[in-house]
Amino acid sequence: MIHAVLVFNNSGKTRLARFYTALPLPRRQGLIDRVYGVLRGRHFATLYFAFIVDHTESDLATLDLIQVFVQALDTAFDSVCELDLVYHFDKANYVLDEVVMGGLVLESNIDTIKMALREAA
Repeated sequence: MIHAVLVFNNSGKTRLARFYTALPLPRRQGLIDRVYGVLRGRHFATLYFAFIVDHTESDLATLDLIQVFVQALDTAFDSVCELDLVYHFDKANYVLDEVVMGGLVLESNIDTIKMALREAA
């Protein structure tokens, strides 16, 4: 299960955070700070992407899912950057909802996601 999806900028500011496991706000912030401090996830342009998953998820599948999410964001924003996530957070959350829903992978086929994004536009 995916417990959270986090996106940071180079300075460690959270640009997108979606939690699928109920946590109190102070614990969420502590988790975000801790994740950025030890982040060894995927880095695209000026953004760092992290998926917090439990031990049942495959590391390789998680990295592939991050790649799919980034490609979907690139499709939605024509080469996604930090400002896209700041000023168009609703669209970024919609893209995330096309990939992950309720902590479970909804769709991992980038062509299907692109088609859904075109239909929504």
